Amino acid sequence: GALMRREHSPETTEILSHLNTAVDNLASQMGTLLDMSKLDAGLVEPNLVPLDLQAYLQQLYIEFQPEARQRQLNLELVGNQPAFVLTDSEHFDRIMRNLLSNALRYTHKGGIRIELAPTRDDWTITVRDTGQGIPEKEQQRIFEEFYQVDNPHRDRKQGLGLGLAIVKHIAQAHGGEATVTSSLGEGSTFTIVLPATSADATAS
Repeated sequence: GALMRREHSPETTEILSHLNTAVDNLASQMGTLLDMSKLDAGLVEPNLVPLDLQAYLQQLYIEFQPEARQRQLNLELVGNQPAFVLTDSEHFDRIMRNLLSNALRYTHKGGIRIELAPTRDDWTITVRDTGQGIPEKEQQRIFEEFYQVDNPHRDRKQGLGLGLAIVKHIAQAHGGEATVTSSLGEGSTFTIVLPATSADATAS
C-alpha cells in the first residue's frame, strides 16, 4: 500500500498491482480458513433474528444481475410471497453468495434460477443452474472440506474448496440442511431448507 502511493514506472506499477491482488487473495483465503476452523470447533454462535427472505433475495437478485448479463446468462427469481426465517443474516448471506458465485462460475450458457417456496414448517431456497453438472459419485463429496471436483492439481487460483463445506456447516448450525442434485451436462440444483418463523419472532 505504501509503495502504491509513490511514483513508479508503468512496469513497476503493473508488478505492484499484481502483488496487491495476490495479497488480497491470500487474505481472503486466510479468512475462509479461519471461518472453517471456527465452524469445526463449534465457536460460531449465530445471532438469530427474523430475516425477510423475499426482500433479501430480491436485493441479491438485483446485485448479481449485472454479472449474469455480462456472462450472457439469464438470472431469474421465482417466489413473490412473504417469507421469514430465524437466522443470522450475515451467515445466510454467506450461503447465498457462495451458491450464486459457484453457479455463475460453472454455467456457460442458459441461466440460473433462484426459487423460494414453502415446505410444511420450512422455507426452501433453491439455486438451479444449467451448468456442466456434477458426477453422481462426487455429489456428496463436494460438501467436504478442501474438496474440488475439477481441481485435481490443487490450483489455488480456483480457491480452497471450502465454499460448499461452509454452506453445509452454516445451514446445519441454523437447524436447516443443504443438499444438491445434479446431472452431467444438464446442471445442478442446490437446496437450502430453513425453519419458518414470523416477522416478530425472537431466538429462544
